[in-house]
Amino acid sequence: MSKTLGNTSNPLLLLLIAGFMSALSGCGTPLPRVEKVSMENLPFKAEREGIVVALRPVTTKDELEKTFGNDLLEFKMLPIQVNISNHHPSASFIVEAKNFTLNNSAVRASREVLPSPGTAMWLGGGGLIGGTLAANRENSKVSMALAEFRTYTISPGKFAQGFLFFQLPSKGAISDTNWRLRVRLDETESDHEVDFDIPFNATLR
Repeated sequence: MSKTLGNTSNPLLLLLIAGFMSALSGCGTPLPRVEKVSMENLPFKAEREGIVVALRPVTTKDELEKTFGNDLLEFKMLPIQVNISNHHPSASFIVEAKNFTLNNSAVRASREVLPSPGTAMWLGGGGLIGGTLAANRENSKVSMALAEFRTYTISPGKFAQGFLFFQLPSKGAISDTNWRLRVRLDETESDHEVDFDIPFNATLR
């Protein structure tokens, strides 16, 4: 049975983003910029059955502040940029954001779905970044919501790209630099699955 899912985008989420962008524009506060990165510039890759998954963890303070308006690692949030391209001659694949997991030998970090702007508890007033300026919080929520990897159906010759935001344990430093990102893709016209287990290095501050 066919299992085609469209590229998901929540109308309410888009309205909230538009509202935030309008308000921030009126305040003269520029949004951080989320730059698209070609697969050639994503250093960690794996290929199976015509599917290529490439990734890059974002860990430097300067890039985090430029991209999302805040140093997310300071608040135990690790962004990973992901690009999945489909070079299979005929098959389409579904990739769901919930099917990504992040591990290392010291700790397992579970990926949590990013709340939509306006309900993002970890960025709300008095929350995880409650001490920063309100405009910075709103900028970060909008930038993360726009950049987040969602659920996609990837046809032959197409690709999907976005950021995964992993909430790390709130206590203790993570000294292990060896990580693994795992993801499962489902073929749309059958029960066939393609699994990836991609090692990469990331030093967390």
